[in-house]
Amino acid sequence: MGIATGLSAPNENRIVQYLIGVIATVYTTTCAAWKKFLGCEYELDVVNKTVGISAPSTLEAINNELLEGVVIITSKHIYSEAFFGIPQGTVSPVGDDSRESFLAMQTLVRRGLGAYIWLGRAYPIAVAPTNILCANMHNPGMQTLACLRYMAMFMQANATCVEPHWETSDSGV
Repeated sequence: MGIATGLSAPNENRIVQYLIGVIATVYTTTCAAWKKFLGCEYELDVVNKTVGISAPSTLEAINNELLEGVVIITSKHIYSEAFFGIPQGTVSPVGDDSRESFLAMQTLVRRGLGAYIWLGRAYPIAVAPTNILCANMHNPGMQTLACLRYMAMFMQANATCVEPHWETSDSGV
């Protein structure tokens, strides 16, 4: 590498630094302990020429957190007209008894929306409603939480993964 780039010191060589970064990223996302929580699962179907992408552990974890103690309903759609025009939340003044619970609710909503932003990679059906709800991510209210829970209930019952197709060349590669 030093001859090709003119830099023999690895810490000054962009190519070497890039390779080290790629190795570190691949190791972290495929070999580290948190892969079970954050990593997507890829399922190759050679017969149908599809790759299924899913993230069941992440979906289950965030849905369990969002739906804890909530009556579960079955919805036909991932979002409804209630998702549009949601007002911002109003935080109670310091010293008010309801302030802490409201701030905890806002943290839950932000965590749920953040998870669904990431889950959109494997479940594109969740992208549009997540984007709509993110309009109030800076100051979510109870209606934002209700809509997020509605979406989580749908995803819990109807999550289907992405199955992109690929084409092979005549040589079979």
